[in-house]
Amino acid sequence: MLGQQKKPPCRVCMSLRLFLLAVLAIVLMTIINPDILNFMGKFTIGSIAVVFISIFGFFSLLKLMIDYFRINY
Repeated sequence: MLGQQKKPPCRVCMSLRLFLLAVLAIVLMTIINPDILNFMGKFTIGSIAVVFISIFGFFSLLKLMIDYFRINY
């Protein structure tokens, strides 16, 4: 173990850790205050999907612009 560099975790491991952390946060919020998640009943699956697609689309366009300006300027 001496002399070995520590490698960062892979992308799948980081995604899994982030997902588990989000699930844990939701569980803790529900345990602390059960009424905190009542607002989720007002949303449909379609509206939630549109919000996620919009957020991911915004970040992908932002990354595209950053890469474009980094390469060309």
